[in-house]
Amino acid sequence: MSVPNISNIFLISAFVLNLNFFGGPALAQGQEKWQVIPQQSKVQFIFHSTLHHTRGDALVSIEQWEELKGSMNARFVFPVRELKTYNKMRDRKMYAMFEIEKYPDIIYQMKGLSLNKETGTADLDGELTIHGVTNHFPVSAAFEQTDAGLRFKGSAVVMLSDFELEAPGFLFLTVKDNVDVVFDINIKY
Repeated sequence: MSVPNISNIFLISAFVLNLNFFGGPALAQGQEKWQVIPQQSKVQFIFHSTLHHTRGDALVSIEQWEELKGSMNARFVFPVRELKTYNKMRDRKMYAMFEIEKYPDIIYQMKGLSLNKETGTADLDGELTIHGVTNHFPVSAAFEQTDAGLRFKGSAVVMLSDFELEAPGFLFLTVKDNVDVVFDINIKY
């Protein structure tokens, strides 16, 4: 989804940053990696159709999150099979659209992060890979320091067509190309 696109789900949520910005210890080579706090994090997607809006949830995991050459780098993985709308028939159609046997994951690879401590905003630069297609996908979010680490909140719009996905439909119901992604990610360090 380059922050402007994706199909019924996703994700994108994630960020990385140098703790020195917050006055905390920097993550050094060999130190523990940062971790998403699953009980306090969520990524939701909303796809729109001619009749209604459907919400779903995505499971978030960090496959890689480490310091690279003085800046942070993160790779967030969203298993497509873990995208849930809580309707089995709708989920099957969504999985078929994503061709999950061939493309089992949605991946966001963060390439850079710019933080503005005064405004509490973060600009994330990265690439989103969905359905085997990778697009540049910048994301803006609000951030705050918490007792455990950092919290990022924001949203993005993903266009299914940007990832060579055709929105599913059934009879007179047509799913629109744009999918809203809302995230609230808590990270401990």
